[in-house]
Parts: sequence; structure tokens; C-alpha cells
Amino acid sequence: MSDRKYLKWSNTTVNDADQYGNVWTANNIGNVPYGNLGGWYIGINPPVGGYTWYRYDGLGGGPTINCPSTDTQLVNFYNSTMGTSFSNVPQVADAIESNSNQFLDGDVVRDGLLLYMDPNKTASYPGTGTAVTNIAPSGSTNNIDGTLTNASMWVNPSDGPAYFRVETDDSSNIRVLTFDSTISRAGNADSTILFYWWSDYLAGSQYSNSQSFFGGKFTDYMALRTLNSSTTNYWPEAETDGVGEPEGNHDYFGKEGDGAVFNVGEWNSWVSVFDSGTASNWYNGTENTNTYALGAATTHSFPRLGSTSTGSGGGDRGGDIRMGALLIYNRVLSDAEIRKNLDIFDQWYSSD
Repeated sequence: MSDRKYLKWSNTTVNDADQYGNVWTANNIGNVPYGNLGGWYIGINPPVGGYTWYRYDGLGGGPTINCPSTDTQLVNFYNSTMGTSFSNVPQVADAIESNSNQFLDGDVVRDGLLLYMDPNKTASYPGTGTAVTNIAPSGSTNNIDGTLTNASMWVNPSDGPAYFRVETDDSSNIRVLTFDSTISRAGNADSTILFYWWSDYLAGSQYSNSQSFFGGKFTDYMALRTLNSSTTNYWPEAETDGVGEPEGNHDYFGKEGDGAVFNVGEWNSWVSVFDSGTASNWYNGTENTNTYALGAATTHSFPRLGSTSTGSGGGDRGGDIRMGALLIYNRVLSDAEIRKNLDIFDQWYSSD
């Protein structure tokens, strides 16, 4: 009984709880209790409209649910999942969403969401096997799912979010997430890509001291660079295929001039926005002042999560990266929408 989690509705404020989207988790050990209900305490209260999972300690006569009697959706959800145990906050959010999409609609921006893969949500990856499901809204997925090289890529630590470990620095042990079809965008097309990642790997012996998330060596990639012998920061570097550009292979949309914007050994976020042929970036929640003009004939495409220039030598651009949530939109998100998404995911992908 003590390992079961149950649902509580509240209309007050959040305090010392973990948040994911519109869902908060808490227990009555080490947190301020809301109050005594029939001999047992019920954890922490979310803001108005939020939902809290709390751990019942087995000392009282519960479990019970405290919610407005008119909230039939919440009552039905409780009845259908009573006694179910979840291992982390996103799995709780996933359960609520799969039961009724209305619970989380309005949190993660859904309009134009083409691809959404998340190692923390069981609907995207259930914790076993190699299939990764795109959980973008029905009708905009283009049937793009993915396959892990092996199930051991999924890591679910007890003290942080789950992630896919993507390794392309050792050509004898490649571990990537391959998409069912290539994801591509034209140079003058509107789109937004957002993802979370962590790396401790400095890639000093590789091409440009860098490692790629997507793509390869010279063109069509998004990568990290290590400069100035730094062991604490990364610089961004990203290009399209460069078709029609003067050099024939350069059409940057992220570059070292953007600054030492990423941190080694921490969770980081990268958002790239493509707006009518102009690219811009948000690094760790801050909009960078640099913008990039992209040729209309160029494309940016990638067939997998993980470098296609594998290995650790000077001619390679492999890497060793923990990958979190990946979202791709077929439109330009507004600043407010970007901040909304970042606020949601930052609660989970925290390095604190």
C-alpha cells in the first residue's frame, strides 16, 4: 500500500513539489502537509487548476480523493488508475494525458507540433524494447516514429529525468535513434525545433573539437564545439546543406560567435527558429541576438538522432550525449510559446 500514489486536487499554491506540465508530485515525507484528513496527510498543493500526486503512507484510513464534485473527469481518472504506481513525474503526466487529453491541453504547445519524442513519457517510450513513438497530436505526425539501436540506450536514474544515451564517438559501438523517415525543412520554410541534452564529452580529438546531435561533418548538422581549451562550456555550430551558397557548403544557423552558451555536465536547452529564411536561436532560455539568413534553395534534414560522421578521430564528428525531449513544429512559435514550453520542461530537466 505504501508505494501507491493517488490524486489530489487543490486550489492553493505550490510549495516544494516537482512539476511537469500541469502535474505536481509530492509526498508527506519531508514536505509541508496540506492538512489532516481522517488521520493521514496529503502532501503539497499545486496552483489553481493543477493536479498533485501524493504518496499515501498507510497510517490512515484512506485513500480518498479531494476534488470538486463537479469534476467528473478527475473522479473518473482516479477510479481508473487507483493503485497504479509510477516511477517519475512525466509518467504521471503521461497517464493523465492518455486518460483524457483535456488534462494537459494548453500546457505544451500543440498547434503545429510535428514530432514529439520524450524518454520520460511512457506513451513515447515504455521503458523496454527499441520502438520510440512520436506522441505529437494525431494528424500532424507524418508517421515519423523511431527505433533505438538497443534498449540499453534508455537510462532512468533515480535522481533525475530519464534520457537516451546517444553514442557516435566509437565506430564499433554506435547507438542512435533512427527515424522512420528523414525529417527535412526548406531554407525558407517556417519551423521550430526544441530539444534538451547533457554532455560531459569534450571531443578534443575530433573535427573542430565538436560533436553532432544530428547530421554529419561539413553540412546539414547541429553540433557542439569546445573552444579555448574550455572544460566548462560549449559553443554552438549548425548548418544547412548550403546549396546555392558562395562556398557551396556553408549556410550557418548557429555559430561560435553566438557565445559560450552551453554548460558541460548540465542539462541544456536549444531552440532554433526558422522564420521565412531567417534563423535565430534560444540557448538555455535566452534568445540570442545573432540571426542568420538562409538561402531559399537550402534544406536542413536529418535521418536520426546521433551524428552520421561517427568515430573519434580528427575527420569525425561523433559524440556522447544524453538526449531528453525533442519537439519539432511546422511553424514559427512566438516568444511567449517558446517560453511556455521552456518553463514546462525546465521544471524537469534541471541540473539542480
